[in-house]
Amino acid sequence: MRVRRALLIRLRPERRDEYLEKHRAVWPQVQAAMQQAGHHNYSIFLRDDLLFCYFEHDAGVDIDERRAAMRALPELQPWLALMNACQQPIASAGPNEWWASMQEVYHLD
Repeated sequence: MRVRRALLIRLRPERRDEYLEKHRAVWPQVQAAMQQAGHHNYSIFLRDDLLFCYFEHDAGVDIDERRAAMRALPELQPWLALMNACQQPIASAGPNEWWASMQEVYHLD
């Protein structure tokens, strides 16, 4: 069984082209790290200046712990620095949230 997650962040308009360019060719080490962390069906959608991320992970997996370990990998630091420069948390994000978690209110299988 898989658990669905949804996240939201703001894209800095002045960095839009750079962000989109980087995501046309995501680095192989980024993709490998995401798979190792347990991400499935990972997607990012853009509307105006909002990025919506959807992914699934296996039930029983501490995905927050795995994501933190993934973000700590030395080989991902250049990618994360580029992405962080393009993003900013939404106004309602918590003090320790970069991508803000979203509550699922409905699902149809």
